[in-house]
Amino acid sequence: MVKSISPVSFISLLHSLSLYELADVDGLMEWSESAEKKAYDLQRIRVEESKGSPEDAIEAVESVATLHTELAIIALWRCVELCRKRVVEHTLGVDEARKAFRQKDFQKMIEQIGIDETSLVASRSINELRCINNAIKHDGYVSRELARFRNWAELEDQELGNLGHLYSEFRVDAESYITDLVSKAHLWWEQNQSEAA
Repeated sequence: MVKSISPVSFISLLHSLSLYELADVDGLMEWSESAEKKAYDLQRIRVEESKGSPEDAIEAVESVATLHTELAIIALWRCVELCRKRVVEHTLGVDEARKAFRQKDFQKMIEQIGIDETSLVASRSINELRCINNAIKHDGYVSRELARFRNWAELEDQELGNLGHLYSEFRVDAESYITDLVSKAHLWWEQNQSEAA
């Protein structure tokens, strides 16, 4: 016989799982930064040995660094998105969770459990992260939707470039957002259970 876990305990478990996933993304970024430094060193040696131009070496390393950062941004959004889906699944059910990947649908769903998504800690920053994720995956350019956010308005239709400088800020905001979302879902479960009792 399998012992079931209480919904409140399960939501706490979701939070822990999300934090572990964020730590994995941090590991990817640390590895990426280390690899970027090694690549610069190797390219410098190559240039010193007259096997290439400094411009080619810098362009090659920057291209790899941009790719690593894009992957980390996508992985960071994935952590947020999976946490959101899990919260919906364990508060509203599997059928609703299948639709939780669309922003407007997600916002409507969590309103059913008394959470205004726009009031979550760092929600605007997380929405910006979502738009950056979409821009990376679709074409690598600043989309109209992304251009509505700070620092992006003047860059519409331009390449995203290396986003490494943004990772730390989004990482902190992702953890704050996840923690707030899970805490509010936890409160909803507690209230729901006390009303049912």
